[in-house]
Amino acid sequence: NPTTNYGTSADMSVAGSTTADKRGLIHFDTSAITTEKISAKMNLYATTENNITIFVHDLQAALDEATVTWNNQPAHNATAINSLAVTATGWNEFDVIESDFLYGFLLKGNEAANEGNTVFNTSEAASTTLRPKLTIVYRNVAPTITAPASTTIGTPTSFSNELTPNITATLDGYTISKFRIYIYDGANL
Repeated sequence: NPTTNYGTSADMSVAGSTTADKRGLIHFDTSAITTEKISAKMNLYATTENNITIFVHDLQAALDEATVTWNNQPAHNATAINSLAVTATGWNEFDVIESDFLYGFLLKGNEAANEGNTVFNTSEAASTTLRPKLTIVYRNVAPTITAPASTTIGTPTSFSNELTPNITATLDGYTISKFRIYIYDGANL
């Protein structure tokens, strides 16, 4: 039904058809991750499969789970960021590293063919362990290190294997002010 909202449904059907397509919409809040993403995997639990290929597209506008219908669904990028042949029930992993992670994903089948449904659990599924998952591996930002404006090192009169400089570093909002530097001259530490 093109005017029905399925936002509280425990499952989402995805199918390609020349007469009755079914699409899935999904959103994960990734706003807290602002650094470089190294890998991103979306895992969806299939409760029914019909050996169809699911295409994942980035949405181009915000998704309102409570009001979205077929008739008002957000636009999506024409080019899929990835696809996966779903050939078994259980967990299916989609590589979504090419996503812009702005608004979410649209899932669809081959809409030029007549395929059966593949049904995935949603965030409303009874079992919390079988709900959609997004795993992102990202790179931490390098710390900012501030050294003293000028440092004078005189000629040492004796060997010391420990030096405690005045250096301050900031990493993820934490200030680190004590460092220990060891000098190795090839024979002594």
